[in-house]
This record gives sequence, C-alpha cells and structure tokens, in this order.
Amino acid sequence: MDSSRIIPYDSSLHKREDARWDDFAGALASFLPMTALFLRRRWLGWIGLLSAIAAVLNSKEGRSSNQTPPWTTLLISVSSLFVVYLPLLLQPGALAGLSAGTATGAASPVPADA
Repeated sequence: MDSSRIIPYDSSLHKREDARWDDFAGALASFLPMTALFLRRRWLGWIGLLSAIAAVLNSKEGRSSNQTPPWTTLLISVSSLFVVYLPLLLQPGALAGLSAGTATGAASPVPADA
C-alpha cells in the first residue's frame, strides 16, 4: 500500500461547519418567534419553540461573549406563543365557563313612561 496517497484527517474543517450550522440554527431560532409575533401565525411560533429548544440542547460551554445565550431565545419563543394565543383567551365568552354561576345577565331595558 502506498502511504503517499493517504490524506490525514483534519478536524478543523468539521469544526468550522459546526460553527456555521450553530449560527444558522441560532438565527432561525430568533427569527421564527419574531415572525410569529408579527404575522400572528401559531405554527411559526411552535417551530420557533422547537428550534429554540434544539439551540438550548446543542449549546456549547465555550461560547464567545458576543453571541446571544440560547435561554434568551427560548424565553422569546415562549413569550411569542403566549402573545399569539392571547386573543383566544381574551375573547368575550372564552372565560365564561371558568366562572359558571357567577355571571350576571344584561340589564333589562327600562320601559319608557308614556
């Protein structure tokens, strides 16, 4: 076997590819919750939450100080889901089932004296 044809493994190329993927995943995890807030699309919020969870689980200890910590991205994605689902909670009959028996009806109209 000719040893001149053997190419040694260089792990620095693999590390650069991981860094690019981490940057892309972090940008995606930040972009999707903000898009869900502006467009009021729930599915974007859920995908943003899943990508934020993946960013938290894949975070490395030796991060540079100029990058955003992944827990802030997770907090933004949870808050965007809360804001997107907030109109469902604030609809006029949505909370009526929680206070059953205490609701008062509308006031009856006062008859006009003729």
